[in-house]
Amino acid sequence: MKLLVFKLGLIVVGLLIARFYLTKTRSAVRDRLIVLTLVVGLLVAVIDPQTTTWVANRVGIGRGADLVFYLGFLFLLFLAGAQRVRLREQQKAIVGIVRELALLRARTPPE
Repeated sequence: MKLLVFKLGLIVVGLLIARFYLTKTRSAVRDRLIVLTLVVGLLVAVIDPQTTTWVANRVGIGRGADLVFYLGFLFLLFLAGAQRVRLREQQKAIVGIVRELALLRARTPPE
């Protein structure tokens, strides 16, 4: 009974997170597809945990938990890279705005 409640909780939380991400954030189509893929993977893994072991065995990994760990680690690397790219874009935009503001505020020397 506790396992069923835990599984239902994971399913509900996963669906709520996906709904929030897809409706409240402005993200690229690629990011939305990644989130949907992860949520579907979570749902499959929660509903039938043997699926992860089956997939892991097919790709040469011994346990499903190891496969989930490896994929989670790759996902975290992806997120870190995406954040780095966004941060650089924001920094470039801020530098451009500051330069523009400096040129607008620049005073001409008296003659």
